[in-house]
Amino acid sequence: PNDAKANVTIPSNQGDQTVPDITGKTGEHVDVTVPVKPGYTADKTTVPATVNADGTITVDNPTTTGKVNYTPNDAKA
Repeated sequence: PNDAKANVTIPSNQGDQTVPDITGKTGEHVDVTVPVKPGYTADKTTVPATVNADGTITVDNPTTTGKVNYTPNDAKA
């Protein structure tokens, strides 16, 4: 298997979130850390992704387990 290093796009209800420099080997499954979005709480801390033969890394099940839902935090005055 080849080593790969790529940016991963995580779909979310607040638009796509890009995580840079994820590494893995072709065919490997990796956990990608969900980026922090100030003022919001994510419904998960990682999403599953697969390292593809062409060197890209794509999120598994981008409409279900690979999609992040951010909930707005309560504002304090």
